[in-house]
Amino acid sequence: MRFTIVLIRARDAMLFNFQKFLTLPSGLEFLVMHTGSNDFLCIQGTTALKDRIKRAYVCGQRLKQADPENALTPLSYGEEPRQVNAVFEGSCGGLLQRFLKMVPPPMQYAQGKRVGRVLKAFHDQTLNAHQLKRADLRQEKFLERLASYISSMPRFVHEQDAIDAISRRFGSYGCFRPTMRYGQLRADRICVRQDFSAVLLPSCVCGPGDICEDFALLETMNAGSFPCYCAGVLDGYFVGEIPAAFWISFALQSALYSLWRCGKTAAISKRAFTLMQAESQRIADDFNGFKDPIPKWYLSKTLNKVKAEALKAGL
Repeated sequence: MRFTIVLIRARDAMLFNFQKFLTLPSGLEFLVMHTGSNDFLCIQGTTALKDRIKRAYVCGQRLKQADPENALTPLSYGEEPRQVNAVFEGSCGGLLQRFLKMVPPPMQYAQGKRVGRVLKAFHDQTLNAHQLKRADLRQEKFLERLASYISSMPRFVHEQDAIDAISRRFGSYGCFRPTMRYGQLRADRICVRQDFSAVLLPSCVCGPGDICEDFALLETMNAGSFPCYCAGVLDGYFVGEIPAAFWISFALQSALYSLWRCGKTAAISKRAFTLMQAESQRIADDFNGFKDPIPKWYLSKTLNKVKAEALKAGL
């Protein structure tokens, strides 16, 4: 299926035919066009999604500033009576999730390191005073999210480990490091090009917060299927010894996500509840019932072997 849209630019209007690449649950559409010399990505939706599309465009600008070689180039943001779109120039490649399903663990690990380096560049950009305040305010809602899970979401049978872990750290929920969160650190929102470079798609949910939220989402969405990839993201991001304080904040955010984030999805249907209960249990198991701050997949002998194979292969 193809879509025809008008891209409003400063000097002229261009008419292109785009092909659907990705559709988010919100209804936001990602469309791509390949030409002989240029590639384009268009994010479009109804006017009800205007704020999301505008945020994605701003995110795209920050991605470009952070890592020009691995980011799409923002071209235009346009509003029409019934439709809003943001247009970017550059090749997306293919979705990372498909790539990870097809390659062996050493290549998953190596690609994770590439993603980690791009994420680090994005996180390293300076926040202004207003953004720093918003990051702190978001982190202050940590317990509100736990209360939301307890009061209004489906309850998981194994919830107590996560609740106890969060309760033991009462009053210690400040930001490990305030940043502009990417907000969608998951393999079905990231792309890989033919040269293996990683492309973070512009995020409609980015915003000030703690870096550990991005990593908690990584744990929630990808550690079950691609643990070697997740380990690569961490190693590519930190390039050296990972601070102990990070592991504690990461584990706490993961505990919260195992309840609140999984609980939001579980409320959709009975099938979603069954899937999310299993996923929530898996997250808890990764941290030994949240008794350990470092997930078991990062400490496994299998990962050490994968790292050695990746190094030997020059990946």
